[in-house]
Amino acid sequence: MGRLRRLLHERLAERERAFRVDRYDAPARRFIVRADFWRTTDAASVRCVRVDESTDRSALGADGWMWSGRGVTARGAESQPLSVRLEVPAGVYAVDAAATPIPAPPWLFGFARWRRKAFLPDVPSEFPPLGTLDASRGELALELPAAVARGHHVLALRLTPPGATPSVPGVDEGQRDRLKALGYVQ
Repeated sequence: MGRLRRLLHERLAERERAFRVDRYDAPARRFIVRADFWRTTDAASVRCVRVDESTDRSALGADGWMWSGRGVTARGAESQPLSVRLEVPAGVYAVDAAATPIPAPPWLFGFARWRRKAFLPDVPSEFPPLGTLDASRGELALELPAAVARGHHVLALRLTPPGATPSVPGVDEGQRDRLKALGYVQ
C-alpha cells in the first residue's frame, strides 16, 4: 500500500498543488465552511455520536468533544480546545463560530423535543467571534475554544475577509410576488 501511495503522490502532486493554488478567487463577501470540511489533528479526541430520534440521553452526557453528524459541541470543564484546519482562499479573515444554542436538558419530560431543538437545526442562529486569523498559504488553522462550544452546537465557521459586505440572500421576483400576495411585503 505504501508503494502505491508513493507512486500516486509522485504522479499527482504537481497537479494537486496547481489545483489548490488556482481554484479560488479572492472572496468579496463572508462565507461559511461547514464542519464536514474541517480537519482535526490526530491527537484530537472527539466522540462520534449520531444524533437522531433514537439517540439516548446517556450518549449526550459524557464529557469532552462530540461530533453529532452535523457539528461539534463540548461538555465538561476539562475540555481542551479543538485544533481545526480548513482549506480556504489565501487571506486574512475575521472568524466566527456559526452555532445554535443548546439549553440545559430537561430533568424529566421533553427530552425528545430538547434533542430536536438543540442538535437537528442546520441553520446557525448565533455567531460567537473567534478572532482574526491569517490563511496566507490557503490553510486556516485555529483552536476552537471549548468555552465557545460548551452550550453551543457549532455547525460551521463563518469567515469574513477585510472590507467584505455581509451576504444577504436575494429574493427572486416570483418569490416576491408570492410574498406580496400573502401580505408580507409591499
